[in-house]
Amino acid sequence: FAFLSEFYEKTNKTAERIDALRRWISAAAPLEPGFYRTVFGGQEELSPENASIKLGGALLDAGETSEAVEILSRAVADNPENTRAIELLREATENADALSSAKAVQALTQAVFANPENVSLVALLAQTEARGGHTDEAAKILRAASAKLAEKDKNASANLQVVLGDIYAEQERFAEAIAGYENALTARGIDGAIVAQDDGQDFAVRVFEKIIQTFKRSERPNDAKAVIERARSLFGKTNSFPDKQLILLYRESGKTADALRAVRQLRARNGEDFGLLRTEALILTDAGRVDEAVALVKPLIGKNNAVKAKSGGTVKADENAFVISSPMFDDFTNYLFISSLYSQARHGKEAIEAAKQAISAAGASEERSQIARLALATAQQTAGDFTAAETTLRELLRQTPGNPVALNNLGYFLVERNTKLDEALSLIVQAVKIDRSNPSYLDSLGWAYFKLGRLEQAEKYLKEAVRLDASSATVQEHLGDVFQKQGKIEQAISSWQKSLTLTTEAEQTARVKSKLKATK
Repeated sequence: FAFLSEFYEKTNKTAERIDALRRWISAAAPLEPGFYRTVFGGQEELSPENASIKLGGALLDAGETSEAVEILSRAVADNPENTRAIELLREATENADALSSAKAVQALTQAVFANPENVSLVALLAQTEARGGHTDEAAKILRAASAKLAEKDKNASANLQVVLGDIYAEQERFAEAIAGYENALTARGIDGAIVAQDDGQDFAVRVFEKIIQTFKRSERPNDAKAVIERARSLFGKTNSFPDKQLILLYRESGKTADALRAVRQLRARNGEDFGLLRTEALILTDAGRVDEAVALVKPLIGKNNAVKAKSGGTVKADENAFVISSPMFDDFTNYLFISSLYSQARHGKEAIEAAKQAISAAGASEERSQIARLALATAQQTAGDFTAAETTLRELLRQTPGNPVALNNLGYFLVERNTKLDEALSLIVQAVKIDRSNPSYLDSLGWAYFKLGRLEQAEKYLKEAVRLDASSATVQEHLGDVFQKQGKIEQAISSWQKSLTLTTEAEQTARVKSKLKATK
């Protein structure tokens, strides 16, 4: 049954896989597990515990959240040190109902009692309590555990304070969230002195980013800027984190000229950082100067960097959809980036041409070819050729059925055209299952629910998308539309005003202004 479950997983036969796993659990333990380990790896076990964890994961993939929570809760209670079970239970509780969450809390409380210094368990217990509406109880758990660990393990103590800050941020209790993050810095021993790399600079950067983001979400840009300047004094003159955060703050505030000036100043000090060049190109496109943006990138074509670039992906035609994570480049990534700039600027014809050049530059790499065809579909959508965009994506999904970007994009394209909404929802749900923290996918999901009239679910997922990416004009507009339908006019106006600040597109600007005017 263990081998059958693996076979069914490889062949995408979910029901058969679950049945095989159930039979594995109830089967007698084998006398000789060596062959299974040889085939599937030395760490794989034929034990019922391993089968239970695999069954929990399979049920989660199949959308059977309640049963997954029940099985994984038992697994964690039986073995609190099993990190895989903890991680799967964390994922399961994110969308669990109240009854399932209560069962998880009971099992986790038992596990934490036996292992009070297991930070992952304590964090998961608190997060599950918070999702069940018991935020104060979650805070109590985290503060108590952090205090106990303060002397013997300051890193663990600080991490629990970060979890507390995150919980408050999710609840939009912003002042308490910032207090949690500040306590995390204090627990780690980070004060006014310059923080060296080996003294927790990575941790400090992560926490400062959370503080900045929280101030931005609470509409306190001046406080966010003050934190950026504070970070500058802590990290030293050579660290680019404060400058990059300042550029991002300017972009999200619609201060394009300030963002452009700041990125050019940073580029003057870091001339070889091609990521900054692309950031400047994006800002120029924000400002309606896409030809200048493309002119920055075109000289790089034919002058490939010695190190192959990492390539990202495209999302939706109305977003800053493509960002290269690596400062390296080659012709493929440059053409792909140019296509995304043209799509952002609504220059469909030029976007299609650049995407086709990216396909040619992809060579024999199937992965790159798929990425380029995603860009082509976005460009075709931008150009108004919806049939071609749909055809491109369906062909890509025939070749790579589990491609999350293709699933999301096709679903979103259908939602935008207000057609085949049930299929669109199914496609987007599949994408979200693959990447549950992708704000673009969550926006698509919320927007699909809106079009289907399921407003409570629409609000839930769009709020989550905003939490993960507060800089998207489209997500803010979508959330405003949901609030308006719910009769929450003040909240709708607030979201639309944020969208208006963030957008650089004339069409979206006119549309959002019209919505705001209608509320007067």
